[in-house]
Amino acid sequence: MSANSTSIQPDCLAWSFFGGDNINILDNYFTIHNELKKYGKNLNKKKELIAISKVDLIRKKKETISELIENKFGSKPIIFSSFSKDGLEDLTALLFSYCTEKND
Repeated sequence: MSANSTSIQPDCLAWSFFGGDNINILDNYFTIHNELKKYGKNLNKKKELIAISKVDLIRKKKETISELIENKFGSKPIIFSSFSKDGLEDLTALLFSYCTEKND
């Protein structure tokens, strides 16, 4: 797995996030998705959240990357920056909503 990609699988969803400064976002997505399949336990069938971090480094490409992912996978990614705090409230709210749905 790339140093710029991570996959987290709590009980409620599979969450894949990538550094926006990574030029191989789609390749990294497929690598993570294949690893989830190999790991088993139906992780690749969970509700999925795709997030792009480091938005402060890709401001000009933000919309292009978002559209690429939305067109390829059918859902818009959450785009955020830990540095500038852009999008963190949206990300946090979405994560809690996924887990609240699962635990209701």
